[in-house]
Amino acid sequence: MPNPLSATAYTCLTVALFVTEPSHIQLMVQDHVRVDRVTDATVERHGDLLQPGTTSVYLPEGSYVFRTSQDAKVRLDNAAAVRVVALAAQDKEGWPDPPLATKGDSAPDRVPTLSVLR
Repeated sequence: MPNPLSATAYTCLTVALFVTEPSHIQLMVQDHVRVDRVTDATVERHGDLLQPGTTSVYLPEGSYVFRTSQDAKVRLDNAAAVRVVALAAQDKEGWPDPPLATKGDSAPDRVPTLSVLR
């Protein structure tokens, strides 16, 4: 019988949005999401914390990023000047081996997916 308290390995999906002219998009997420605007010097919150479900978001020109532990969909209008990229998880290649076997270094049980709709 499986242990009901067994650990589950999670990973987050990081999505970058590169906006070349002001655009409206729709984000469909299954958990609470914070959209951040990224500049050369800072990272600042853009708008309110998004609730699970579908939310229309206005993005002025710039770079934005959000993270989610669940699947996400981004719907772009035909005129939206937005490039959407799912960022790869950090790999540990090249890191030294740990001196002792540690727990939690296994691959995640589930990796969230991103869908971009037009």
